[in-house]
Amino acid sequence: MKSLKYAERGRPLKVIGNKDNICNFSIKMLTKFGIKEKSVIEIDPAFVSQVLLNVNGQDILLGYESARMIIVGNKRLTDLKRDSTGKITDIEGGFETHKKFAGLNMYVSTDITLKAYPWYGSQYIRLQGAKIVKEDMKELLSIPPAEYIMVDVDGAEKQISLMETGEQGKITKVIAPHGKRDKFDREWIKEGNKVEIMHRLDPESVPLMVKIGDKSHVLGAGLTDKIFVEEI
Repeated sequence: MKSLKYAERGRPLKVIGNKDNICNFSIKMLTKFGIKEKSVIEIDPAFVSQVLLNVNGQDILLGYESARMIIVGNKRLTDLKRDSTGKITDIEGGFETHKKFAGLNMYVSTDITLKAYPWYGSQYIRLQGAKIVKEDMKELLSIPPAEYIMVDVDGAEKQISLMETGEQGKITKVIAPHGKRDKFDREWIKEGNKVEIMHRLDPESVPLMVKIGDKSHVLGAGLTDKIFVEEI
């Protein structure tokens, strides 16, 4: 059981209850939408999500906007259902975009599997045993920089965003776009530096578009934490 806020996007969810402090107005609105106990709903991943892939046996987490640049067959990656498999047929974007995906071993003709549409919070990380930064660092880039940072953890390479709290490793790759590497360097994010995951924040509360039957409804950010669901 988890609140709708934390639930995976793009998969069926069964409503199992509400928090006791939900107001009567919200209850009436949910009833009007048909969202009640035992209802089956689905969060639209296009509204807000991340995209978890398996690429050549390695898990890769992308922001939704980055994932939209990838074409699989004749569809955008973000139009695929979870557990879908396919071959990358095109990558939209310029040289820097292709360079970033190449750093993640993602090329035209690469086979991928879409595992899930999760919603992870940001991490606080310690670098070189001293400097602490927040992993999303939105002031550095227009897209999440965690997509760019690969770390060796016990001999296996993974994205920093997929490391667990308490895990430690050494940065092996920083796929920095043109003109951004100096900003990473100022934050001590460079190849060879040691990194430790200190804490993962709760995901940000955001409005969600929920599908029920053939209709869609937007639920406010404050309401998504008051509806309990289970994945089916």
